[in-house]
Amino acid sequence: MSDLAKLFKSTPAIPENMPLLNSTDLFDADGVLIPQPASFWQSKRREEKVCFGLTHGLYAFPTTELISTVNRMIGGRRAIEIGAGNGGFARALAIPATDNHQERDPKFARIYQLAGHPTINYGPHVEKIDATLAVAKYQPKVVLACWVTHLYDPRRHELGGNVIGVDEQSIMEAVDDYIFIGNTHIHGSKPLLKDLHNGLIATHTVAEYVVGQPMLQSRAAQGTEFLLRLTRK
Repeated sequence: MSDLAKLFKSTPAIPENMPLLNSTDLFDADGVLIPQPASFWQSKRREEKVCFGLTHGLYAFPTTELISTVNRMIGGRRAIEIGAGNGGFARALAIPATDNHQERDPKFARIYQLAGHPTINYGPHVEKIDATLAVAKYQPKVVLACWVTHLYDPRRHELGGNVIGVDEQSIMEAVDDYIFIGNTHIHGSKPLLKDLHNGLIATHTVAEYVVGQPMLQSRAAQGTEFLLRLTRK
């Protein structure tokens, strides 16, 4: 099952009386999500966060603590974000934001429409470019990826993915650090995670693995948020 299918299947119905978060101060003038302290999101019920993310086409929510942590991991090196979506993480980190803008493709937009899921509002600073091409263009030392879907491989059909997803293995091999932020339920079947578990990743090792900390916030209705940092051996 693909990440998208998992997300659609696991997103609960929103009660009609569910109050929407007052989003007036949560976005900047460009409609880009502004990082909030983790305590802000902790004070919200899971249903509220699901509703907020669904309403605005958002998946992971940048927190000030998470931005500080990722900035420390980057350590002043050249970095980019792939699959940046709305672009809140990249803007807060002052790094290039890139995305293939898949959800603006009429074919994919129709899928989201039928599922009742609004599409991403791509920030004006989010460059439309494939992840692999973005790495080739910017030659980063560090790549940040939040909630990106992996490339579908028919030889590993059971792991799901997307036919225009991210080839994480090739991207990781081109950089020193690959930082992935995701959810155990939505992203648990990633080939990258399977290969790590089976000792099949020869180029990188796990430098940091953070699970369930308050700084990690998303719209996920199930599972636990995590951050995985892979560093070249």
